[in-house]
Amino acid sequence: MVERDENGHLRKGSILNPRGRPKKEREVEYYRILVTTVSKEDWMAIILKAVDQAKRGDAVARKWLADYIAGEPEHSVNLDAVIRWEDDTN
Repeated sequence: MVERDENGHLRKGSILNPRGRPKKEREVEYYRILVTTVSKEDWMAIILKAVDQAKRGDAVARKWLADYIAGEPEHSVNLDAVIRWEDDTN
């Protein structure tokens, strides 16, 4: 149940998702399906496609690659606004 204080902040112990977090076994099963379904060759093809798209100016492909290679930046940047700005200038 969601309970908020007088300022609208969640009270300690409030539950935003009444169904709760998925069970760990379910997460493990979905991960197992993922890693057994996507072959190394499939993954390589996906990466090569993203590299090609990034080189052609696709901001989403660049972000996806950068997040995998370097991780997400520590500072706060509104990447959606940056992507919209780039799309508007192209």
